[in-house]
Amino acid sequence: MSNEYNVNGILNTADGRNHQEPQAVSAEDTAAATMELVQFLTMKLMEELPAPEYENVVRKEIPIVLSDGIRLASVAYFPDGAGPWPVVLHRFPYGPSEFPEHDIVGEIFAKRGYVYFTNRCRGTGLSEGRINAFEQETRDGLEVLDYVSEQEWCDGNIGTYGASYMGHVQWSIAGSKNPALKTMYIQVFGGHPYETYYRNGMLRQDIWQSWITGNGGNARDRSEEEAARLHEKAFEIVPPVNIGERLLDDPVEWARKILTNPEEVNDGWQTGFWKEYKDQVEKLNIPVLLQCGWFDLFCQSQLDSWRALPEQTRKKSLCLVGPWDHFGFTNNVLPYPGQERFGVMQIKTTLQWFDHFLKGNALTLPVGGMETYCIGDNIWKFWPDDISAVDREQLYLGARSLNADVTENGKLTYTYDPKHPVKSLELGLSRGAVVGPEPGEREKEGVYSFVSEALTHDVTLAGKMRTELYVSSTAPATAFTLGLFDMHSDGRSFLIFNDITDIRYEKDHFEPYEPNTVKRIVLESQDIVWTFKKGSRICIDVSSSDFPWYNAHNNTTVIWGLATESAIAQNTIYFGIDTPSKIILPVNAGN
Repeated sequence: MSNEYNVNGILNTADGRNHQEPQAVSAEDTAAATMELVQFLTMKLMEELPAPEYENVVRKEIPIVLSDGIRLASVAYFPDGAGPWPVVLHRFPYGPSEFPEHDIVGEIFAKRGYVYFTNRCRGTGLSEGRINAFEQETRDGLEVLDYVSEQEWCDGNIGTYGASYMGHVQWSIAGSKNPALKTMYIQVFGGHPYETYYRNGMLRQDIWQSWITGNGGNARDRSEEEAARLHEKAFEIVPPVNIGERLLDDPVEWARKILTNPEEVNDGWQTGFWKEYKDQVEKLNIPVLLQCGWFDLFCQSQLDSWRALPEQTRKKSLCLVGPWDHFGFTNNVLPYPGQERFGVMQIKTTLQWFDHFLKGNALTLPVGGMETYCIGDNIWKFWPDDISAVDREQLYLGARSLNADVTENGKLTYTYDPKHPVKSLELGLSRGAVVGPEPGEREKEGVYSFVSEALTHDVTLAGKMRTELYVSSTAPATAFTLGLFDMHSDGRSFLIFNDITDIRYEKDHFEPYEPNTVKRIVLESQDIVWTFKKGSRICIDVSSSDFPWYNAHNNTTVIWGLATESAIAQNTIYFGIDTPSKIILPVNAGN
């Protein structure tokens, strides 16, 4: 296809990748706009936070020497007064080597009676050693925790804090027996490792490929521009498992393990670090606040973690889910009145949590369940223990329709070429609600839309939608994708979530598929609380690729990370009496 912009202003190029539309904005204007936004958010943040207890802050750089002799760089922000104090522990791998002279978050905590101790991970910044991302953080994290707990300025109460990789480092020490660790505030990173990296045998390619090229090898002071250039080059590396060796002069062993273990039953997930990591989550006994956003790609892993916690732990913990992206913001495509209830970047809520569990103040947040923003109804709702549906409604696929009853038999066949995959509607960690195309608009690309009649009443999804599709392929392996859309009565359409599965994937492993045979595949999609309003229509798009949000299946049985060849397949979707493809909606009576 020729280069053209999709409905979200992203350039779909003929090579199958996406590029943001160039903006006629100077670097100076961009910097000024960024500074203006930072100033606005800072002002708003200060307005909503409790008054400081201390007027001044003392900043100290404190290196930590680990048991193997490696020195980790750290900075602590102290209240300007007499300690000891409770400690907020934050470990991170990102940013320039030098610590900034001012850390607004550190100063916020210090002025409110905490030591904010921030520590650079091994092999990043000014910390010594070679980074072995993810897998290094248990041993190093436990030693840092022990060091902090032994300092005279620590009053014996420590809470860990951070988002994304800084959430991973917290899960990594969930098995700590150190009595000073009283609670964790874990944002946008789950403790279900496989779900973090894969969906039903398919890699979350764009995010993890960019993470490898941005942080693999010697990434100290690697610019964003260079990381982006390497990410683009990585699409050319065949097989993908060699990205580290070819681009970073480093085999990046932690990434090789991920790229070559597409089944959850694989040893990469069931032995060693990732197995121990997951087991720790299931034994955690201190209160935790798990925070994520419906539009964050790690949301499901975080919700899986909530359900994996022991019951007694959930009773004293909270899972908070807003209409946010990975950074705790919204993209303003849809309005979410009241979403700011938990504060700018949710720092207000973090303080409330730590004030109780580290200082003994009254608890002002609910525990024992999930607090979720209900999109469409635009309200917050607390669910004791977990999201729950009271009924199920099903809609059957017909000839480009979704129907209450089964229709006559039919099928839709299309060509899927991995070298020309369907392009993702939008990419990036700041992805929020995505504007959808018109139904049928992408049919020439092999995307088929199935649309319901206008709803006669509100329909609230609460939990996981189940999709049962009868499909076949001329290939011994391929993929099928699903997109769920809310089509408003005014004609606008919004992507609720996208999903994917290898045709062979069964719960946690591949089962051989015989080409040209009809098979029922089942997708249990991500959790969501979303209300389709009366007059709206429910739409699903079905295809075989969503690239590069997920990897483009090569239509062979060779593991994608090791594959050097691909093939073209003819894929078919069936519907009707003999092959009743359908979606099953988890419906809640109301909010």
